[in-house]
Amino acid sequence: MKPTTFNPIEVSRGISEYGFMSVASACFLLMSITIMFLFIRWLLQIFKNFIEIQNQSLKEILQSLRDHNQAHKEQAEREKEQGRMLEEIRERVITPKSPKGDFEESLSSRAKACHPVLDARSPESGMNNQRIASQTRNDNNKFNS
Repeated sequence: MKPTTFNPIEVSRGISEYGFMSVASACFLLMSITIMFLFIRWLLQIFKNFIEIQNQSLKEILQSLRDHNQAHKEQAEREKEQGRMLEEIRERVITPKSPKGDFEESLSSRAKACHPVLDARSPESGMNNQRIASQTRNDNNKFNS
């Protein structure tokens, strides 16, 4: 057997090789950690900008919706006011005041007042029917002669 001898060149060569390997691996680890950190920050910045743009767009949409809702409310109020005004006009003009509150009866009485021919057709005025018929005959005779 060969006795173990201390060879300083071989020992220095081993230390230098293992030392370089540890230094190189440490540098590689630091570089990869730095790159990963910068990559993650870059991705987070992209996501943050994307979220800010989306928030801004959503705020614009929300403001637009609020403006449209306000416009619709104003339009609804105007239409409600117009409806009230139309109802008022109907009550004043179309619906006449009658003591009984019967719309058809009040219409027929107004029509009779304006048109005697309609009055002649009503069943309650038998005498008026005869008078108007005789007037009509007289008018026709005058016209024909």
